Amino acid sequence: MKKGLTEYVFVLDCSQSISAYKTKTIEAFNHMLEEYKSRDGEGIITTIMFNERSRIFHDRIDIRDAKPIFEENCI
Repeated sequence: MKKGLTEYVFVLDCSQSISAYKTKTIEAFNHMLEEYKSRDGEGIITTIMFNERSRIFHDRIDIRDAKPIFEENCI
């Protein structure tokens, strides 16, 4: 394992059961993402979203290259 490397792993629920919280969840995730991008050191991120199926949105990429999530991504 590389010293000074942080690995961030997020699992986001995009199912109907959280539809009332979807916007706030995405906003909070994007806020955290920007905060983590500004930290010193290297970081990689994996983000998995699920409803009745799952998909990988960020797949162990450099956190500085990670794109924010929008509601249309959380399906």
